[in-house]
Amino acid sequence: MGLVKTECDNLITTMGFFNFRVTKLFKIQEFVNTQEHATSMDSVRSLLYDSLRSFARLIVDACLATTTVRPNFHWGDSLIHSHFPPAKAPIFALDLVLDDKGAHFNCDPDALDTSLVGLFNGAVHGTWNIYQLERFIMQDISWSESPFLEAVDKDETIVRELRETMRDAIKSSLIPLKAYAKKYEEFLPIVHLDIRDYISDLENQGLTPKELEQEVLKHLKERTVTLNKIPYSIVIGPYQLNMEGVRDLLAAKRKELAMAILGIIVRNLRKKVDNVLLEYRDIRNGLSDAPSCIEDLFQLRDWITEVPNMLEGLQETANVILAEYEILDEYSYCLSEDDFTTKITMVSWPLKIQDMCEKKLAVLDEDEDRYLRQLESDVITLSERLDNNQA
Repeated sequence: MGLVKTECDNLITTMGFFNFRVTKLFKIQEFVNTQEHATSMDSVRSLLYDSLRSFARLIVDACLATTTVRPNFHWGDSLIHSHFPPAKAPIFALDLVLDDKGAHFNCDPDALDTSLVGLFNGAVHGTWNIYQLERFIMQDISWSESPFLEAVDKDETIVRELRETMRDAIKSSLIPLKAYAKKYEEFLPIVHLDIRDYISDLENQGLTPKELEQEVLKHLKERTVTLNKIPYSIVIGPYQLNMEGVRDLLAAKRKELAMAILGIIVRNLRKKVDNVLLEYRDIRNGLSDAPSCIEDLFQLRDWITEVPNMLEGLQETANVILAEYEILDEYSYCLSEDDFTTKITMVSWPLKIQDMCEKKLAVLDEDEDRYLRQLESDVITLSERLDNNQA
């Protein structure tokens, strides 16, 4: 009986200790559920709200200057000055592009709304799978089925209001940005202009060098105006808009057109030079002829006496051509090696012809003496024959 009593006392003691332990674990679980869990949720929610407010404030502050812009807004005449400076540094960088698609940006600004909302919602979604840490620390306690903290819903009032405020700011900022891009549609005709067709049309008009020079001046003037009119960059609300590509494109197109017109002048001058050289070569070929009789000699000599007059006429034509070449010099146009050589050849021909004339006249004098001696000899021979026949 004493042994049974002892075992019963031990059992009662063990059960009392177990009940005490269970009671303690229950109280710990209750404390964690009511205090620590709530504290964790409050911390997550507070951090999320602070992050969303900071993100929305970043966007709204950058768009502050554009929040009152009306949908029918039109940009003014100045492309350099912006009426929408940001409260802080711009947060988006874009390039304006002019091409076959028109005036647009290197990336679609309408996609900003989707991207920013995606980032915003992504922060909210980040709270949806946060584990309760206490279940990993106190593994002997039985917890609820869900291992995650309570998530923040993306449609909660505060979250929804912040998101809509940010979206409204972005939408209003796009109005002046697109209005600015629309101003560049005036440059699209020059961007789309086909240089070959343009040059072909000018050549068919048969314009004089001076008239062509006026076209060159027009394009060079427009180039200067364009460079003074378009900035390297401009800030419109939250956008830093890079304009260097547009400046370079339009300036290069104007210069290319001017150089192409100068090319017309070069080709026209080359034709004129070739015609002058052809006449010089005709004179050279005439000087190269060898008279077959004394009559041809006298005719050639008479023709040579007219050569200075011919040279004078050709020289006047050459001077006019050289004066037209000065148009190219004013624009530092670099002639091709062949064109330059042809031009110098035209300049050198008069002296070459004069030297040939002097030498040819000397040869004709010698030929004349030879013909005269031959004629005198023929006369003597003929006289002797006549005398012999009479005898």
